[in-house]
Amino acid sequence: MEIARALSAPFRDDDWPEKLVIAALLLLLPLIGPLLVLGWALHYAREVAEQRDRVLPHWQNWSEHLTLGLLGAVATVVWFLPTLAVLALSALALFPALLGDDRARIISLAISLAGLFCLALPLAMLTMILLPVPLGRLATTNQLSKALSVVGALHEARQVLPSLLVTWIVLLLHSLGQAVLVSIASQFALFLCLPGIAASVILATGLQAHQYLVMAHLTGQIRYRLEPHRERAAGEA
Repeated sequence: MEIARALSAPFRDDDWPEKLVIAALLLLLPLIGPLLVLGWALHYAREVAEQRDRVLPHWQNWSEHLTLGLLGAVATVVWFLPTLAVLALSALALFPALLGDDRARIISLAISLAGLFCLALPLAMLTMILLPVPLGRLATTNQLSKALSVVGALHEARQVLPSLLVTWIVLLLHSLGQAVLVSIASQFALFLCLPGIAASVILATGLQAHQYLVMAHLTGQIRYRLEPHRERAAGEA
């Protein structure tokens, strides 16, 4: 995995400031903004999978970005359904604690915590590790069915498991770096009042937009490993 390239490639585009600022501002919009940025990032993942990562997608095909982002969000939610189901069952296990005696409270609390820490948390981590595979399948095919094919995705995940682990670690460290930088920036922003606060907000969403692109680049690299360029080129011909 080319981690340094994934971090720096978005800045090779001559128009990266404009495109990244647009993405940062869109992330301030509830719901539709993140969907647009997700679709934009998935288009970039497709370009990376085809070994074209020097130019970020243009902010012109808004409907295409929104459609792909919506499909990506649906795929993500579906892949997290097992985790959500375990969380729901863990919450339901707490109801006897509200009605029963002390013994029932202890048992229901133990069941709920066991479901949370022994099942939900590992399932969530596993899903986050595997997610680049279904998202990559969606990015290169535009087919939701490909992203939701559990058997196909797991078969591919076994082939690139080390790369998936590296991707998860890089994105986790990126998130920690974001938290540190935003925390430092917010301290200085208080001295600059509204302009400083606005700048710190844009910095925070800009870092999030960059994380989308890093995720997209690493996803594209994984897709390229799974689909050699010569095979794709032959298929397109």
